Amino acid sequence: SIANIFGSIMLIFDQPFKVGDEIKTDDFSGVVEEIGFRSTKIKSDARTVINIPNNKLASAVIDNLAGNENRRVVWELVVSHDSGGEQIRKMCFKIEVMIKAMLGESGNDDVLVTASKWGEAGLTIQIMFFLENKTFAEAQKNKQDIALNILTISQNHRVKILDNIRR
Repeated sequence: SIANIFGSIMLIFDQPFKVGDEIKTDDFSGVVEEIGFRSTKIKSDARTVINIPNNKLASAVIDNLAGNENRRVVWELVVSHDSGGEQIRKMCFKIEVMIKAMLGESGNDDVLVTASKWGEAGLTIQIMFFLENKTFAEAQKNKQDIALNILTISQNHRVKILDNIRR
């Protein structure tokens, strides 16, 4: 259709992404595999191939993650009020130290582990850090290692996590 041709021309001139870039919109996220004249192929996070008409991409808000030096990661976990303030404080400190050690020099300034919200169910701990922009698989592996270390730290400090890590 004419809309797809116009969309293709917009993508060619604007170049919001190229093959190999990881992109994210409101409707999908994944790695660009092919940019065709009528549509663009994206390998989704679920490892499926999505064909998106170029006119849809041309009008979408696109977050090109490949253009970032770092990826921001924000997690929240809810811990039991019964865990005790001092235990939670120690756990937060240990989590921050662990993340800084795992990230090395590149991410040391941007690690925050704070009690952010008081709720009926428990105290929400917000964990924010930046990962160097690596491949999707490397980023997932790093996030897994950090998440499992958080679990171990919480168990060592006898802080009960009530809710799964979110986001």
